[in-house]
Amino acid sequence: MSTECVPSAVLILGHGRSGTNWLLSLLDRSPRTHCRDEPNEIVDGAMNRLPDPTIVREADLDALHEHFDDVLAQVARSMGERDQRGTPRKVFLRESLRRLGLADMLKHRRMRRVLAVGLPALRRGEWAIPAPLLQRSNLDQLLPVLKIVQAPAWGVFCLHHRPSIQIVHIIRHPGGFLRSWRVRYVAPRDPDAIRRANIARIEAVCEASPAWARRMGDPYAMTIDESELWYWRYASEAILDAGRCGSRHHLVIYERLCEDPSGETARLYAACGLECDEATRSHAQASARPARIDAWRSELTPNQVEAIERVLDGSELAGLWQTREVAA
Repeated sequence: MSTECVPSAVLILGHGRSGTNWLLSLLDRSPRTHCRDEPNEIVDGAMNRLPDPTIVREADLDALHEHFDDVLAQVARSMGERDQRGTPRKVFLRESLRRLGLADMLKHRRMRRVLAVGLPALRRGEWAIPAPLLQRSNLDQLLPVLKIVQAPAWGVFCLHHRPSIQIVHIIRHPGGFLRSWRVRYVAPRDPDAIRRANIARIEAVCEASPAWARRMGDPYAMTIDESELWYWRYASEAILDAGRCGSRHHLVIYERLCEDPSGETARLYAACGLECDEATRSHAQASARPARIDAWRSELTPNQVEAIERVLDGSELAGLWQTREVAA
């Protein structure tokens, strides 16, 4: 594969409850990838030096140009408290120490507290990969993969200004997304507090973009479902629109990944400049749950389905599932 096709980093973008964790676990199967799970959510992490990723603002461009590359370089050589456990073989890690479980020990809070006696950096939520763990002769093969949800601003910036960064953008049907969000996020929390936070976010979108303000209407007239769905549409369309500017935007439709995990994973690996072996394709097939794709159709209320239709009205996003639904 030509080195021109190999990105310097991969960002997995999308909404929570849309398959971003699944994509991260699939790419983690490659011995070349260094997968980071939401490093922007680490309070003392390097990515907190960057502007807010949730809203696209022209005023943030200068700061992104100034700091993004340095922050990415730091995150790419670090580990964090949110990173997934069960580190597989990596060409840039010493295999003997990985087999002993050192990489996974660092992801356990209690173990870090013990090790922090001699390594004070481990007291933070993000720390540089310890030198003894690194196989320095292979560091040039390391491909950082960062999963960051609800980050259209960073996705748009990279697609317009960082052509060496591959954007992997996963979108789930809003019905499936809303059902899962309701069950996994809203149910254990205060829905009124969530709605207030959502309205504040919609107001920020409207302030940054008069076009979206006209499209969305009055945020205070929205139900909690509409407020979440409108931001879902805004974030998804922003990345899709920016992705038209080049080849560094790889779109993954969650439902297609569920129905053809082997083929979609092979295409994902190709987009990231990675080799996809039979074991990885088999793992993708085994980890799929296609039976849950359409659960939303029977579990959402008529009012929720109507909210989805209102939000999707006039959006190009509706066409992403049109062929599949006609076939069904």
